[in-house]
Amino acid sequence: MKKVLIIGSKGFIGSALTRYLRSVNYEVFEADIVQEYGNPSYLQIDPNGSDYEFEQVFKIKTYDACIN
Repeated sequence: MKKVLIIGSKGFIGSALTRYLRSVNYEVFEADIVQEYGNPSYLQIDPNGSDYEFEQVFKIKTYDACIN
């Protein structure tokens, strides 16, 4: 199963893409600035954070693709 990270997953395009990819059996991981509880595949990003925060996202897990 392909692993895809979608940065901006709570926006209009990101949320539609998340639903679509899950419907065709991709393993989708989400990242956005919006807070969400109870979703283990979701990462909250600080909009005022540094590049270091994004580096950590890619150290947590390996993805086949990242869509921003």
